[in-house]
Amino acid sequence: MHTRKIIMTQFIILSLITSFLSGYNNIDKILIMEKCKNTEYTECMDATYDYRLNNNNEDIDWEYIETIYVNLCNLSHSEACQALGSLYAVDNNALLNHSWEESARYHIKGCQLNNMISCKALGGMHMLGIFYKKSYIKALPFLTKACNGKNISSCKYKEEVEELIENH
Repeated sequence: MHTRKIIMTQFIILSLITSFLSGYNNIDKILIMEKCKNTEYTECMDATYDYRLNNNNEDIDWEYIETIYVNLCNLSHSEACQALGSLYAVDNNALLNHSWEESARYHIKGCQLNNMISCKALGGMHMLGIFYKKSYIKALPFLTKACNGKNISSCKYKEEVEELIENH
């Protein structure tokens, strides 16, 4: 009898936690709406990151996040373009339909808007032959821009690509 009581208590606690977390997801979305309705783009992006961090992938409304990022990217917010490029590059989730073409498109816009992560990603795509035909010469300008823009990790790849070009 005592064991049934413990199991029932655990079940009730689990139900309460699940209900709370479900409500928390909606609170996060409301916060995102509040932060995004003005022109506080950085706060809007921060709210979407908080929402993503506070929820499991399967609980996140990815179409909602995609819509926000597309709108912000169209308003020339480079971080949103980079985030979209990165999300489309992910192949092992149900976030968005995996598409190297979309990933490249948004990383191009992000790089044009001086997002060094997007520039590094484009350099890597050219360097490794992902979506693009493998080309060290085409990778170099993107990696150079990223390196000059203080993306330290891209400097290593830039040097590697320069060496590969020099030796061919």
